[in-house]
Amino acid sequence: MEERRREILAAAGRVFARKGFERSTTAEIAREAGVAEGTIFRYFPTKRDLLVSVVASLVMESLPALLERIETGTIEDAIKDILRNRLDLIKENAPLLKLFFAEALFREDLREKFIEEVVLRATARAEAFYRQQQEQGNLRPLNPQIAIRCLMGMLGIFVIWKEFLGGDKYVRFDEEEVLETITTIYLDGVRDRGR
Repeated sequence: MEERRREILAAAGRVFARKGFERSTTAEIAREAGVAEGTIFRYFPTKRDLLVSVVASLVMESLPALLERIETGTIEDAIKDILRNRLDLIKENAPLLKLFFAEALFREDLREKFIEEVVLRATARAEAFYRQQQEQGNLRPLNPQIAIRCLMGMLGIFVIWKEFLGGDKYVRFDEEEVLETITTIYLDGVRDRGR
């Protein structure tokens, strides 16, 4: 059953990215997945639930392995790995994510479902990591909810610049330098400590 659910999610992601949310039908998604249309509704009550589930699976599936992997390295490596993972995920799925956020801007129910099922769950994991690092003396005792959103916000600006605004034609940034700079600013701040 889990494999069938994943096949439906993958097919829905492809159809939504190709045709947009409104023009996509569950019949097309079913054909793409190689299942009967009724099968989709066994897993997802509505097309909106399906769209949120597609995005949720993209965001959430890689998190446990990522958080497990970063527990063994330095805090600098952990932050860079988190940023790299999220950046790669966004780049690989940019058309679908653009579609989703365009829909979420105008659909409160979609936005609320996304916040509850994706954002709060993902940030809770990241906040737990932050608390663990605080306990180990690696990070200052700041509010983890704010600290994690600050980190994601720094990356978010570069994602918006490149993927949503097409800003690379004006100013192009080297991704590795961006990740290194965000990590440095996040962990050390921008104040010159020698002054």
